[in-house]
Amino acid sequence: EYSGIPTSASKVRFQIDFFEIDSWNADNRYGPDCIYIWIDDTRVFIGIFSWARDEGQRSGSKSGIRWESESQGPPTQIGFGRIKDQKHTIKVYIPPNYYSDGKFVVKLETQVTGSINDESSGWDNVRVAYLYHCRRMLGGKDTRNEYAHSQGVDGLISAELSDDSETVEENEANAVETYVEEDAETYVEEDAETYVEED
Repeated sequence: EYSGIPTSASKVRFQIDFFEIDSWNADNRYGPDCIYIWIDDTRVFIGIFSWARDEGQRSGSKSGIRWESESQGPPTQIGFGRIKDQKHTIKVYIPPNYYSDGKFVVKLETQVTGSINDESSGWDNVRVAYLYHCRRMLGGKDTRNEYAHSQGVDGLISAELSDDSETVEENEANAVETYVEEDAETYVEEDAETYVEED
């Protein structure tokens, strides 16, 4: 369970690395080998996986929850058996109706047909980010020249924000990072000092 979620956030991003270990059999006579991520009582199908192929980028949605998965390279030997493994980063975007009480539950489900010696999974690097609409976070001004700055251990990082961009606060930060994605979201780490400058 994740609690203390700010209900003012426009959405929450749950991010995790999934390790597809050994002989995942996709959807053949030994499969399907697949994973699900549960948000409260909503079971979100992330996909079927195979040791023999690079799943690349995927995306989908269910009940207002949107997700993206991206492999972090082709299948390679990460550990354990002789079969190649693969690491995937999964991002799940959760709408406000799931955390209207300031909390939500995440469950990770692996569904494989073989024994643990034949195929298994690993989960690592969990991050939870709160996404906000920038106009609300930066004072509600209708301007396209607002800037957010974050001071952290790695120095000063700034990103230009537009009206329809979003600001994100991360709750597990080792350093300040700024990401620019297709939907123009800017991520500000929770532990960083945040302030606004105007031209």
